[in-house]
This record gives sequence, C-alpha cells and structure tokens, in this order.
Amino acid sequence: MTQPLFIVLDGIDGCGKTTQGKRLKAHLGLAGHETAYFEDPGGTPAATRIREILFDKDCPLSPKEQLLLYTAARNSLATAIKDRLNKGQHVVCSRWLSSTLAYQGFMGGLGADLCRSLHHQLRIPDPDLYLLMDVDPAVGHARKHGAGERFESKDLGWKTRLNYEFGTMAEILELHSGVVAEVVNANGTEDEVFDRILTKARVVFPGLV
Repeated sequence: MTQPLFIVLDGIDGCGKTTQGKRLKAHLGLAGHETAYFEDPGGTPAATRIREILFDKDCPLSPKEQLLLYTAARNSLATAIKDRLNKGQHVVCSRWLSSTLAYQGFMGGLGADLCRSLHHQLRIPDPDLYLLMDVDPAVGHARKHGAGERFESKDLGWKTRLNYEFGTMAEILELHSGVVAEVVNANGTEDEVFDRILTKARVVFPGLV
C-alpha cells in the first residue's frame, strides 16, 4: 500500500487552489487511492466556527488576532487530518502554514518566526508536499475582488505583493520546515494547470498519480 500523503495547495485568492485541490482529490480517487479533501480553516465544527469569524470582514481583527485564530482552527483541523492519514488515506488541503506566513507573517508584519513557532509548538503536522500556485495577480483579483471575505476585497497592489511572498515561499518552507515545496504556474486553462500539478507531483512521488 502507498504511504498516505498530505498535500497542500496554496496561493492568493483566485489562484485556483480550491478547484485544483478538489480535482486532485478526485483524480487520486479514480487511481484507487482513498483521499480526503479539506479547506483550511474549516473541516471540524470548531474550525468552521472560527472560520466564520475570520472571514467576516465586518469583524475587525489585528494580524496577531488573525494568527491566533487561524492557528487554533488549524490545530483542530490537524486532528481530523491525522485521523485520515492514520487510516491510510491521502489528504489534500487548500491552505496551511504557508498562508499564515504570507498573510500574517509577511503582509501583517508579524514575521515568520512567530508563525512557525506556534505551529511547531502545537505539533501541527507539515505536509509532504506544498504546491504553491503562481497566478497573474490581476487574474486572481478579477476572479475574487469584492467577494465578501476579509482579504478578497484588498486592492490589486496588495495582492501583487502577496503573490510575490507566495512566490518566495518554496525556498523558505524547504529551508526552515524541511518539506518539499514546488511553485506551479497557475496561468492558463484549468486543464493546463492541472497537468502541471500532476507533473510536479509525479516528480516528487513517482507512481502516485
């Protein structure tokens, strides 16, 4: 039996991570691999309640408050993910520590060390593979601008800076967390992007997909 794997897709709003994550889950299932899909924050009753607060743009939260809430939600979701992995299932998840580093660590000014420290002290697991979706910020902005959540209403300049932070994330994650992180060109059609995801995954895990 293939060792169960934990794969995370991340990037700015509108990059396609949710669409591609669900598609990867379905693809692995068709290949005979039992696979679960989660969105962070969410996936458990506690994490879902916290998500409602985090995504309410009418509820002001400082970057530090965001960090604590996202970490609490992720700690809850981690329990569900570990359970699936222990049952031999693969897990695909949209967002993880990479988002916290980008949004609260870099854009929020809290720094990477604090974000990583909370994560590791709570023993929140690192994924086996990060797939960081690099999309033209203008494309992501057009897809999601004004959709109603806290960060989706940010202007294009802010999202361009955020996309840059995600673009530098692979080296940071590999250096400090010891995980495999790959940047995926997320421009083009849904099929083209998915083919690139499979190519990246096959290099890291030959025979999986």
